[in-house]
Amino acid sequence: MSSGFYDEKGATKAVDLRRYSLTLNNDFNINDRFKAGINLLGSVSNRQNPIQDRDAFTNPSYYVRSVNPYLSVYDQSGKYNYDPDIEGFEKDTYIPFNAIEERENTKYS
Repeated sequence: MSSGFYDEKGATKAVDLRRYSLTLNNDFNINDRFKAGINLLGSVSNRQNPIQDRDAFTNPSYYVRSVNPYLSVYDQSGKYNYDPDIEGFEKDTYIPFNAIEERENTKYS
């Protein structure tokens, strides 16, 4: 039996991975001629990571080059401010997107 723990902090803020794993291996003899074995593996991963695809808006290096630099994160009422100039993949749809909101609300388990 063995167990593992992996904790990685990413170079970008709010990007991390935490994984727990447990492995159980056992061999046993059925009789003098036959032997059997069992291997069990379980793991749980918790990842916080906005989409980092090359052309995704949540990729920090792409986002800082394409977003309006004068746009504040929050509006006057304290709600997230969205850049009206960000277009969808097909260049025909408006995407209400705020990188800080995306970073704080994107988690995978």
